Amino acid sequence: ASTTARATPRLVVLDMDDCVWRPEMFTLDAMPSDPVRGDLGGRGEGVAGVKSGFETIRVFPGALRALQEFHDGAHDPCRLAVASSADTPFAAAIAQAALDVLEVVPGVTLRSVLNRGWPEGFDGHVR
Repeated sequence: ASTTARATPRLVVLDMDDCVWRPEMFTLDAMPSDPVRGDLGGRGEGVAGVKSGFETIRVFPGALRALQEFHDGAHDPCRLAVASSADTPFAAAIAQAALDVLEVVPGVTLRSVLNRGWPEGFDGHVR
């Protein structure tokens, strides 16, 4: 009988704009404000979007499923990091604020999933 080893990377780096969420942060002109509740990919209702002016920041369904897998520990000990093309301090501030509001499963923010496996208080992986 053969055994198949499952290779797991130690780190996955996510490009957020137009890969994990939409719209691109540089196109927005307001800080995230009102949470938009909705279905979190069949895992319950939570904050599925957040208003930024007339736009709503939302996580793509496939990215949400992958983030839920990371939250569930399906890819441990792999950790997540973010590579951002938010090219202005304002765009970066919008992105940082959205991480604290958008949920992956009810009550669990996108930032908390990104922080899994990193030392408490470390933020060098989310810039």
